[in-house]
Amino acid sequence: MNSRGEVFAEEEFGYSTKEEKFFTELIERGNRWSCEIATRNSDLQRYLINEQFQVLVIVGEDLLGLASRAIHYLEKLPNGPKRVVLGFHNRPLISSDLYPTCRFLKDRGRLHLLRELALLNSNKARQKYLPSVPERSDINAASPIWEVASDQITEQHILRLFKSEKEEDDHLDYKDQRCLKGKGAEDLLYDFCAMANAEGGVIIVGVREENGHPMKPLTRGLQSVASPDKELNRIDQMRNGKFGLTGPEIDSRSIKVLGKRLLLVRCIPQLQNRLG
Repeated sequence: MNSRGEVFAEEEFGYSTKEEKFFTELIERGNRWSCEIATRNSDLQRYLINEQFQVLVIVGEDLLGLASRAIHYLEKLPNGPKRVVLGFHNRPLISSDLYPTCRFLKDRGRLHLLRELALLNSNKARQKYLPSVPERSDINAASPIWEVASDQITEQHILRLFKSEKEEDDHLDYKDQRCLKGKGAEDLLYDFCAMANAEGGVIIVGVREENGHPMKPLTRGLQSVASPDKELNRIDQMRNGKFGLTGPEIDSRSIKVLGKRLLLVRCIPQLQNRLG
C-alpha cells in the first residue's frame, strides 16, 4: 500500500536478487508499502477474492515477459483488480525491448497495458520515483460507459447497461456477434468512422439488441465471441487495409461477462485525435 492508500497485489514468477532486495526495502519502510507473495494461481486467487487490492503489480526485467504475464493474469484470474502495472527495472529502454512488446500486445488487443509501465527504483534518496503509479479515483460503475477508459471498463459496467435498459445513442452501439462475418465486418468499419466523426463512443460486440435496448434476459442478450483476440487483430488489419493512416483511431479489447467474451471498441473522436 502506498501513501495514497492504494493497495497493490504482486504476482511472483521467481525473484531475482535485485527484485528481492527491492521488495525488502519497500516493506522495511513501514506502512508505505505492503505486499502478498503468491507462487501459484490458486494462492493469488485467494488473496484477490478478498477484494482488498486496487492494483496488481507484475515485476521483472524482461518487458515482453511482463506483458505475457499481465495477459495471463487478466484472462485467467478474473476476480482481481482490473488495473495491472508492469514494474520494469531501472535500465534504459531500447527499441529491441519496445518493438516486440508493442506488437505482442497489439496482436492481443492489450496495447493499453503500455500506459501502465512503471520504473522500479529502490534508491532511498529518490523515493518519489518508487513505482510511478499515477493517482486515479475509484472506478464508478455508474459512469456512462463511453466516459470510462477502455482498460477500466468492468463486467459491472456491461451488466448495468442491461439493468438500466440503456438505449443505443450516438455514444453507444450494440452489435450482434454476426457483425464480424462477411459484409457485416465491412459495415462495422464504417460504424467506427461515423462514431469517430461525431463525438466518439463505444461499440460492444456480443450484445444483442431489441428496439435499441439490450435484449433480455441476459441469457439471450449476451453472446460469446469465439477467438476474441483473433477477431480484434482481424478488425485492426481490416481497418488499416481499408483506410491506412487516415482511418478512425480505435482502442479495442475483450471483456468477460458472466463467462461470455465480448469485444469493446472505443472510437476516438477525430477532433481529439487531431489535437493529440
